[in-house]
Amino acid sequence: MRHGRAAAKDFALGVSGALFLMPPRGGLCFAIQFRCYPMRIVIPLFLLMLVSCAEPERPFEAPRATEGGWKLTTLGALPAAPPEWMTRIGLKQSFEARYAGPIDTVADIYVFNAESSAFECMQRWRAVKTEDQFYKKNVFVVIRSPHPNREMLMDFSRALQKVL
Repeated sequence: MRHGRAAAKDFALGVSGALFLMPPRGGLCFAIQFRCYPMRIVIPLFLLMLVSCAEPERPFEAPRATEGGWKLTTLGALPAAPPEWMTRIGLKQSFEARYAGPIDTVADIYVFNAESSAFECMQRWRAVKTEDQFYKKNVFVVIRSPHPNREMLMDFSRALQKVL
C-alpha cells in the first residue's frame, strides 16, 4: 500500500489496478493495489447479461383505434414511394393508414432507425394547409383529410399522438 504523494501520482497516471481512496475529513490518501484479472471475465459476462436481457425490437403496428371514435379501416403501402432523402436518413418502413370517424383521415406513417431522423423529417417536410405532421420517438406521421374543418384534423392528430 502506498500513501501520500506517491498514491496520488499512481492514481493520476492511471496505474492499472490502483484504487484511490480519500477519507471524508481529510487525512492521508491511499492507493490500494489489486489484481484486475477477475474483472476481465466479470465485465464481459455482465455485458453479455445486459444484451441478453434486452427486449427484441417489435415491428411497428398502427393503432387500431383512437380517442374520439376514429377506427383503422385499411392499412397498406404508400401510393407513392417516400422521398429519397428519407431513405438516406434511415427509413425502416412506411405505410398508409386510413381511419374512419367524425371525419375520414389518411395517415402516412414513416418509421425510422432513430428519433433524430424523425425530427429531421419535421424540419424538412413542406407543410400544406390540408395536412398536419408530427413525430413521436422514431415515428414521423403526416395526416391529411379532404374535410375542410382543420380543427377536426387537429383533434385526430392529437388523438393519434396519444396512442403512439
